[in-house]
Amino acid sequence: MKFGGYLYTSTVANAVYNKIQNTMSIGGAFGSYSYVNLVLTDVHVGTFDLSGGNASLSFQTGANGPDSYVSISGSVIITEFTPAVIEGTFQFTGVDSLNVSRQITEGQFITSYTM
Repeated sequence: MKFGGYLYTSTVANAVYNKIQNTMSIGGAFGSYSYVNLVLTDVHVGTFDLSGGNASLSFQTGANGPDSYVSISGSVIITEFTPAVIEGTFQFTGVDSLNVSRQITEGQFITSYTM
């Protein structure tokens, strides 16, 4: 994914699926201080509107006092959802605690998950 002109690549992902509630939480770490977290409800292949209430994204970065950005608009597109793997893309506008907005673009993920 890209944030502030920089490319962030995660090699550490954690995904948990709650089959009863049909919810998925996916997290990715970028080094020691940055991570992205995605939460989906009614998980299925298709597009999730981040202003629609069935999906949310957040991104935290910064070693000296973290900056956190919570999604206010954007989308998540799930392209594959099998009993073993979830794959998709995302982009969003997030706001921090001072209501400053930033763009997160070109996000993508493919990961196995636990139940």
